[in-house]
Amino acid sequence: MGMIDRYKKKGGFAQLLALMETSGKDKQDKFLKIIEDENVTWAKAIKQKMLSIQRFFSWDDNTVAEVVGTLNDLTVAVVSIGVDEKQKEKLFKLMDHSRKRKIDFILQEKKPNQSESNSAFMQVLTEVRKMINEGYIRLDKVDPELHWDSVFEEKLISGLLFDYDDGAQPAKSEAASPVGEKVNTQELETLRRKVSQLTQENDSLKQKLTQAEEKLDQIRKIA
Repeated sequence: MGMIDRYKKKGGFAQLLALMETSGKDKQDKFLKIIEDENVTWAKAIKQKMLSIQRFFSWDDNTVAEVVGTLNDLTVAVVSIGVDEKQKEKLFKLMDHSRKRKIDFILQEKKPNQSESNSAFMQVLTEVRKMINEGYIRLDKVDPELHWDSVFEEKLISGLLFDYDDGAQPAKSEAASPVGEKVNTQELETLRRKVSQLTQENDSLKQKLTQAEEKLDQIRKIA
């Protein structure tokens, strides 16, 4: 079984992203090489949708401030040492005077090593992903390029996400007829629409099931 085979399920892409985002640089490079050797489409999708500290600090001040506000002072202090001057300036700009004094005090006492810095970065990215999953951060608004949904995942799993795989489409033969190419394109588009339709129907059924369960709970409470 290949590395990505275990992630070819609903929610698997999110699990793989979380694994990549919370791994050190060396492990990230190793995992990406393995994934790329197995499936170029998955490798490209991960590279495009994966969070990084640099990407996080490129977001608007309000969103960054919301995340920083959930982190403990030690994590913020260690992160401030590991980022560049522009990112550090942005980080301190979002704090009030009281918290700045606390961070300055920690920095006077603490000299983190590279391992501690990496750990702090991972804590930040883990918190960001948590806030995304809980709906506090809307990637489609904050950073559309990082946003993905169930339709994206379904296409990725089914192998229909050709935009991310240079070698996914069959090579054109000199003898291939234009009619045959047109038919293949039409069939592919039909499959894509079908996957999208089934995904939407599945989401709708889940919503109806949730509503039915809530009504059943209310009936039980009344009884």
